[in-house]
Formats: sequence, structure tokens, C-alpha cells
Amino acid sequence: MIKILIKAPLLEEDVISSFPFIHKVLEIFEEPQLNIICEQGQEGLFEFLPEKINVFPITKEQKNVFGIHKFANSTIDAFNIELFLDLEMTFLSAFIGHSFKAKERVSYVNSLNKLLLTQSFEAPSELRKDTYYLNLLENHLKTKFEHFKIVGNASEEPPENFFHAEEPGPFIMVVLENLIEKSLFWEQLFNKFEEQRFMIWDFSASLEIQDFVKNLPSKNQYLYRKGSHSEFSDIVIHSKGVLCNQIWCGQASSYLGVSSFIWTTQVGQVPFIEYFKTHPHLIEHDYENVSKIIGPEESSTPTDLNQVVDYLHLQMKL
Repeated sequence: MIKILIKAPLLEEDVISSFPFIHKVLEIFEEPQLNIICEQGQEGLFEFLPEKINVFPITKEQKNVFGIHKFANSTIDAFNIELFLDLEMTFLSAFIGHSFKAKERVSYVNSLNKLLLTQSFEAPSELRKDTYYLNLLENHLKTKFEHFKIVGNASEEPPENFFHAEEPGPFIMVVLENLIEKSLFWEQLFNKFEEQRFMIWDFSASLEIQDFVKNLPSKNQYLYRKGSHSEFSDIVIHSKGVLCNQIWCGQASSYLGVSSFIWTTQVGQVPFIEYFKTHPHLIEHDYENVSKIIGPEESSTPTDLNQVVDYLHLQMKL
């Protein structure tokens, strides 16, 4: 067994982009004990992965030399680390590997972090994050991976009759971080559907969102649901698709093999992950005017919200 420690990237969408890298680590090393240190609040993202992984969140207050040293000494479940793979790529993240006394400490060079690494590589330019992280592992192992595709695992139990209808039916999963801030817009969008079922998922258990869902018009069925990332993954696979405006949520849904529709003001900010079997649809909209829709196979330029709804109907086969 080899004990491996990974420092996860800083951004949530980059954490999802690191999933192909994590899959390869689990595949290549024999009986790995995989430990991941992530930013506080991101630990739930690793529940999407099929393997049991030890995850240790670190707070902003601990991200200094003295705090990291104390953090390493108190994290007794991760000791005798043989390989440290740093995907944050800063001096402080390199210091994490040093503080855990990892025998091998591997990352790309980023200024002074090289002083704390046993193996460092020049960062390649113009690579997407998913390929960027895999390239680091390839360099460390002195190999090249054949192209591959991954899909996450979730419960295959028959879907619960969430809407208490005569029989379980299709529904659209909705995860919107600005649901309250842009409530009038989202209600307008929902009202363009007829007799559809929407599950409004809430990771934060917000009373405002619960009240918003209760007061939506009855022309569609709405169900408020709160829960963890693992609970979300078990339910979302039974949906017709996911409507969201957080990049990580759309990418995670794609990782689970579910069609996702990411509502964004700038499609250029959404990373493409080559190694997922499913890719999200990107809807560029500033909550007043729609600019474009970029699908996995083709793009379009709808002129109004009705055409966006038509696109959603077509793609989700509603």
C-alpha cells in the first residue's frame, strides 16, 4: 500500500476538473491510501467520487506557515506519506507536503515553491485544467496516458416517488445560487413550462428558498429538497437534466452522466473537461438578453427566452 496526499486546487470548478487526475491515481498505484487536503467548504465535492477517500479541509486561518505546521501535526490519520501531489501549486501548498514529511513532493514550478519540492516541472502553457493536472502525473511517472473517459458512480436504486404522483415521473433538477436575488427572472422562466416537475435542490438549507418554492404558481409541480453532495448525486441521476448557474455543479452533473445546462454570463469562463462522457450545455444570458447557446454538438443564437425553453424541451426530451 502506498500513502498518497493530494492538495486540491483552490477553485470549486478546478476541483471537478481534477477528477480525471484522481481516477488515474487510484487506477495506477497499487492499493493506494488516498488523502486529500482541500479548502474548507469544498469537502463535499469529493463525495461525487466513487472511491472512499480521506478528505481534510483546511481553513483560511490555517493557511500560513505556523498554521500549516500545526495542521499537519494534528492530522494523525494522514502520516508516513510517500507521495505528495500538489495541485494548488503555491509556496504554502508546497509547505503542506513538507510539513507532512512526504518522501516525494511533486508539482509544477511556481516561484519559490520549487525550494520545497523533490520533483518539479515547468508548467505547460495553453492546457485545460483537466489535461494540466494529468500532465503533472504523466511527468512524474514518465509516461503518456491513452485517452480515456470516466463517469461517476451513484446509487442505482429505483427512483423514489418524490412528487407523490400515481407513478414516478421525469423531473428537472434546479440548483441556482442566485435564486432569491433573481427570483422574478427564475419565476418567469419556470412559468414558460407547462405541467413540468421541478426539484429545487438546496445545499445550504435556506429558509428563503423554501418560502420561494412554496409560493410558486401551481401550473408546474415544485419540490424543495435539501441535502449533501452524496444525496444529490444519488437523486440527480434520475432527473431529465440539471439547470444550474454554478460551474462546478454543471460539471459534476456531467461527471455523473446527467445532461446539465449551465446558465452563465460568460461562456468563455466555463472549462471544458475532455475526459467526462457527458458535456454541459452553456446558456449565455445576462438575465435580460440571451446571447448564445453552446451545446456539446452544435451552437445556436436564440432571440428570446421562449427559444431557450424550446431548446431545453428538445434536449431533455420533455
